[in-house]
Amino acid sequence: MKARTPPLPIPEGHRYWTVEHEQRGLHYFRHPYYGVGAQLSVYLTSGYISAEEGEVLSLQEQFAAVLPRAGALLGLCWYDPNQVLTTPTPTGTLTPVLLAEYGNAVAEELQDAGYTMLDLSELFSLASDGFQQRQSLISQASARADFSAAPKESSTSS
Repeated sequence: MKARTPPLPIPEGHRYWTVEHEQRGLHYFRHPYYGVGAQLSVYLTSGYISAEEGEVLSLQEQFAAVLPRAGALLGLCWYDPNQVLTTPTPTGTLTPVLLAEYGNAVAEELQDAGYTMLDLSELFSLASDGFQQRQSLISQASARADFSAAPKESSTSS
C-alpha cells in the first residue's frame, strides 16, 4: 500500500459507498464494472466452505476459507482517497483460481499495512453489504418495485 498523491476525489453516485470500521476508520469503495462484479459474486458464493458431513470447522479454518474471498472483494472495490493498493488488479476472465491468488495477495498487503485477521473479517462483512446492493438484480428490482408516488386522491372516493 502506498500513499496517493494527490488524493483521489470522492465522487457522488450509486457506484460509491463508505463503511466505518470501528478500529480502522472510514473506508471508501467503488463498485467494479458489472461484469467483473458478476464474476466476483459467483466466486464469493461458490465452494465457500467444504467440510465432511457433521464436521464443524474451527474459526481459524473458516477464516482461512474466507480470506481469499475477502481480499478479492476488498481489492476489486478499494477506492481509498489517500492509499492505493499495490497488488496488480487481475484482467481478463476472473477465474476462481485467479481471484483466489489476487485475494490472498490483497489480504497479505493489508496485513503488511497493519490489518489484523479480525479487521479483515469485519471490513469484508461491512463492504459486502454495499457490494451486494449494487450487484444484485433482485435488490435493484425490489428497490424499484417498492417505489411509487403517493396517490393524488383516495382510491375509495368516487
